[in-house]
Order: sequence, then C-alpha cells, then structure tokens
Amino acid sequence: MRSSFILALAALIAVPIPGRAQDSSACERQWTFPVPFYQSVAWSPDGSRIAFSAITTTWDDGYGIFVVNADGSGLTRIDTGGAAALYPVFSPDGSQIAFSSKRDDNTDVSVMRVDGTGATRLTQHEANDGYPTWSPDGARIAFHTNRDGNYEIYVMNADGSDPVRLTDHPADDYNPAWSPDGSRIAFDSDRDEIEGDEIYVVGPDGSGLARVVEKGVFPAWSPDGEKVLFAWKGLYVVGADGSGRSRLLENAVCGAWSPGGSTIAAAAIEYDKDCKDHHSLVLLEVDGTFRKKLLP
Repeated sequence: MRSSFILALAALIAVPIPGRAQDSSACERQWTFPVPFYQSVAWSPDGSRIAFSAITTTWDDGYGIFVVNADGSGLTRIDTGGAAALYPVFSPDGSQIAFSSKRDDNTDVSVMRVDGTGATRLTQHEANDGYPTWSPDGARIAFHTNRDGNYEIYVMNADGSDPVRLTDHPADDYNPAWSPDGSRIAFDSDRDEIEGDEIYVVGPDGSGLARVVEKGVFPAWSPDGEKVLFAWKGLYVVGADGSGRSRLLENAVCGAWSPGGSTIAAAAIEYDKDCKDHHSLVLLEVDGTFRKKLLP
C-alpha cells in the first residue's frame, strides 16, 4: 500500500524560481528534505489568506498548519493540540478549517475554527482517514480512507455523520477535490496500473466516472470549474475534460487557485548553485508567470 505523500515526492523534479535557482538539468536532482517543507496550500473564500501544512523546524516535529495573508504578512501557526496536522482547507463560509490530524499512528478528519479553537474529530475510525474537501454548500465533506482495506473516496455530512463510500476499486483512490458547482469530485488513483497516478472525476453520487489526466496527483479546480490544476513532474493545468494540458512550473508539490481565479499559490522547489533543494511558497499568474515568493 503506497502513500500519496511518497508518490507526490517521487513525482518531483526541480523548479526554477527567480533569484536563486540554476538550470535544474545541471543538477543530479537529489532530495535533501530540507525545512521548511510545504505540503499543501488552500485559499480562504475571500482570497485574503492562504492555509498550508508544512514542516518548519525539524522533521521530528512533524507537520503543522499555518495561515498567512495573501501578501505574505501575518504568518501564524495554528495550535492543533499537539497532533500532527496536514491538508487544511477552509469551509465555504470561511469560518472553519477541515484538516487531517494524526495521533498514535492513526489519522482522522477534524475541523476547527480558523483560530484553532473548537477542534473536533469528525472521523474516529481505526483506519486512516484524511485529505478532506468541502462541498460548495458546506453540507458535506469528501475524504480518502483505507477503512475497506485499500484507499477509497468517501463522502460524509459536515458533522461527520453518515459516511458513504463513493469509489469502489481494488486500487487506491486518493486526494479528493470537490468542483465549485458541486457536480464533480476529482481524485487521483493508481487503478490503471501505469507509472504513477491518474486523475479521475466522478459525480458525488458515484456516477459519471471519467479519467481526465493519465499521470497526476493533488487535483485542484479553477473557480469556474473549467480547469484542473495538478502536479506530476511539474505543476500543470488541464481542461476539466482532459484537453489543453500545459505546464506552469517545472516542479511543485501542489497548487491552488485563488477564489477570483487570477492567481495560483504553489508549494515550489528550486535548486541552488550547489544543487541543494529549497522549498518555498510562491504566487503565480494563471499562465505560470512568477509573481511573488510569499515564504522561503
């Protein structure tokens, strides 16, 4: 059983970011797993803040959840009560953050207020549940879980009740992302047994399954639902029907569209002149043009 986190790492090469990076082809592209290490990004509904998970001191400290203003100011670590925390995502009304919380080698889906108070576990299963995504109306949450032996996509009510399996396949399905109009859920899967994952879309009732991308992880929808952002040996964008694929960055862990659709936040990687990898949180134009480095 492989991990989506490890798969994402395996998919990465080097991204040139202005100011430090050299031509990545000159490097052996060996990972040193430095800190900070950014793993996910998500915008607040009003576009004023970005939540992300990262390791910022040592790997022994585990992942934490942070929020930063969209101009790079006001960086704050959210207290999650000592649990390792990953994959934060704002609720549609901006009042809560859903996230993956890990205690005692078990991962659950939790929610909290945006200031970190009121943390509540929504899933309390002996299996690993994680990577939540809200429905646009805030009534439901999709997540991945291995409670059936392999990873599948489930949907539950926003209070954690009535979990229902959405996908049913011997392969692993991971990392769901709900479309802005609520009609589709994108996810990555290794069901086609090719090198790496593919990205699929499916209706929230399990109907209309279709493959969109042959190789990709961590799908993220554009605000109009017409495009999907994903990572695989770079950061790419593709039409929701699989057409018009183009690369935005030579390498990134993941990315997310701003609510207005004019900006993309990305967890990026670059190599310095000594071929050491450095991780940063950056803003891009939607065509991939570099705009700003938010955090080193």
